Amino acid sequence: MITSIEEKIGGLPYQLNKSMDFLRMIEDYGFVDLGFYDPRYTWSNGRGQGSIVWKRLDRRLVNDNWLISYPTTSITNISSVESDHNPLLLEINVRQDTSKRYFMFLNYWLKDLSNTLSKWSRQQYGDIFLKSKEYEHKLKQAVMSWAQTNDGNDR
Repeated sequence: MITSIEEKIGGLPYQLNKSMDFLRMIEDYGFVDLGFYDPRYTWSNGRGQGSIVWKRLDRRLVNDNWLISYPTTSITNISSVESDHNPLLLEINVRQDTSKRYFMFLNYWLKDLSNTLSKWSRQQYGDIFLKSKEYEHKLKQAVMSWAQTNDGNDR
């Protein structure tokens, strides 16, 4: 359910009266919207140029207990071309335990790993974590371009 005019592009104009019950429920229960990282719109009707509609339908509502327990929670809207909704990535960063922990290394680990590791190398595959972030950034850029142009070629 959208809650403001900024959460919709295209289609009929947003009507606040359709959201009043939802907004009252958020206020009555003391919910807080965690917000999000791009892209802004999480749903599309998938229609072609000139008739596409984008909305921010998916949201993350939490209460005060959640905020106290998980103060560093973050939400990312992940781009999707397979569905009319975008999946949400919830990251809960729990406070670190400050007690000392000792690392144990066992030599027999090397026997099993040596064959596997010799087949994989950073020179051959590159930094897979960096590549993953690069592709995610490219996908976000493509989705935003499509959202702005409504051009089927951008999809």
